[in-house]
Amino acid sequence: VSTAIRSVMPAKKSKASPKAPTKPAPDTPVAAAEQPGPPEKKPKLDASEPGGTDEHEKDDVPDTSSKTVTGKCYMNPADATVDAVVGENGVLTGLTAGFFQHTAKGVRANVGVKSGRHYFEVQIIEWLVGSSYKTRIGVSTAEVSLYALHDERTVGFESDGRFVCQGSATMPNTPGKARPSFTKGDTVGLLLNLQADGESANTVSLFKNGVRATPPMPLPDCIRGKVLFPTVVYKCATVRVNLGPSPLTNLPFTVRMVGAAKESDVSMSSLKTGGAPEAVVPVGLPNSGVLDWVDAWMTKNTGAVEVSSRSILNWLEVSGLTVRRSGGSAERPIFQVSGAPSDHASLGLADGKAQRQLLQAASLQQKSVVVLEISENLRKQWRTELLSTVGPSYKTTAVVVAGEPSEEIKERARDVIRKRKRAEFDRMVAARRVQKTREKAARQHKRKLEKLREEKINQAKEQAAKLAAEKKAAAAKRAAAAAAAAGGETAPAGEE
Repeated sequence: VSTAIRSVMPAKKSKASPKAPTKPAPDTPVAAAEQPGPPEKKPKLDASEPGGTDEHEKDDVPDTSSKTVTGKCYMNPADATVDAVVGENGVLTGLTAGFFQHTAKGVRANVGVKSGRHYFEVQIIEWLVGSSYKTRIGVSTAEVSLYALHDERTVGFESDGRFVCQGSATMPNTPGKARPSFTKGDTVGLLLNLQADGESANTVSLFKNGVRATPPMPLPDCIRGKVLFPTVVYKCATVRVNLGPSPLTNLPFTVRMVGAAKESDVSMSSLKTGGAPEAVVPVGLPNSGVLDWVDAWMTKNTGAVEVSSRSILNWLEVSGLTVRRSGGSAERPIFQVSGAPSDHASLGLADGKAQRQLLQAASLQQKSVVVLEISENLRKQWRTELLSTVGPSYKTTAVVVAGEPSEEIKERARDVIRKRKRAEFDRMVAARRVQKTREKAARQHKRKLEKLREEKINQAKEQAAKLAAEKKAAAAKRAAAAAAAAGGETAPAGEE
């Protein structure tokens, strides 16, 4: 490279007399630096070389014999929250009116990865200034609700740099590097490595503008061996998702994009736009199992939307707002929200405005809905006014929930109880572990203090013994000097 640079730089003027230019002989070849042609490719730098990186990922082996999904991959509008808007070229934006200005939007791709190593990117186009904006790039399983951002079956990286895994967010350990956060104008990429072996097998890594931002982060055991779909979550932002076939930024190694994956490495989503949407209104008495019935219905109807106060409450909570319950019932709670309009009424939940807004957004995307307002669903006027929002394309059904629950609902209730008890047991074990750790640290600290005290006592004893020995030696020296002086005074005259 330096040779090429010197060849195109003007030569320094010499103080000697200029020589006449000489023409090259006809058979003399022209220097390579003077010949026009494609620029020379720069060799990859090793970690030990100046300017090198600590990247250990290897280049993909080219494979042109396998069929790929090129041209078939996109961010799936059928697998998105109701306030998300999927545009052309992977541009994602969303609704911002009413309570939608406080909710996080989520969109999942129509193709999931089950093996191999693949990459996709998200470009931050704009953020709404003065808002609590956020962006997350990650992967999740198909059954994870995009309204449950803290599910243990989803992993990813937040825009503030935190790694989200198993429902908690922690800052990755990046010694010697800046915090792996990203902002407007950045292009971040996620490397999903599902290879069977290797140094970074079953990991995800974050790249920022083509440079590694985090070390490979291990996938939790609960999603290993499952199909993982690229998932993007954003709030008060506009982003562009690039699934491939080519990356927007150059990487220090070659890797296959999700949009150019081999058909044997991926699985296509079963959720598609179109079809006959359904609007279901469960009718029953409070505390009679309606909530359990709705939960079971939502599990069967992936991609459907629950229109209720509790779903909006949970959505606002996972979107980053602080929610404090202040009364109400399980199906229609009353709460205070920090970082948003301060009371229940101003969000439009008291008069049903928010529920109608959510139902209207769902009907625009032709998503099936279930309306969970137990007290209001008993009134025919409420049902008629609410269902008039969805339009004639919906099949409307009223389901009376009464009597003995089915075995499926009973098993689901048992499973919920088991999970609750398991969570309580895990919290108790974690508390005991923390207590034991603290007690062990206290014992170690006590032993350390005792050891320091013993060392100080021994040092004091040694110093006292040394001082006593010095005093004794000085006294003996003085006594010897005095004896010598007394002997000198009584000595014979001859000796004198």
